[in-house]
Amino acid sequence: MHRLASMGLACWLAASSAHPAYAGDDDKKPQNFVYLKPLMFPIMSNGNISQFVSVTVTLEFDDPATATKAEGIMPRIVDAYLQDLYGAASGNKVIHDGVIDPGALKAELETSNNRVLAGMPCHVLLDNIGQRSLHT
Repeated sequence: MHRLASMGLACWLAASSAHPAYAGDDDKKPQNFVYLKPLMFPIMSNGNISQFVSVTVTLEFDDPATATKAEGIMPRIVDAYLQDLYGAASGNKVIHDGVIDPGALKAELETSNNRVLAGMPCHVLLDNIGQRSLHT
């Protein structure tokens, strides 16, 4: 039992004193992330809802002040995303053969950012994309 406790303590000390090293750490700027709740929107086909899409997005900002400003207008950002995604999904801009195109989706969200954030540097990171068909 004593040996097991000593081994556990040694592992804990080794883990707590180590930190991951990354290439280029010296020239890395601090990054700030703003995590959005999942966005859900329908895909329309022939006037009916054919599927639902759920997208989880994280926004990356280069400076803390910009991230704080963005958090203050988050309702406007989410509103722009939903409006643009409804139109893009129904107009087949982000969906091809019934499947969401992550590149096109990201481009659509970045276009929304350019309009709403008006020059604030921001990067869209897609965390998760889920699709649920209403037809079996």
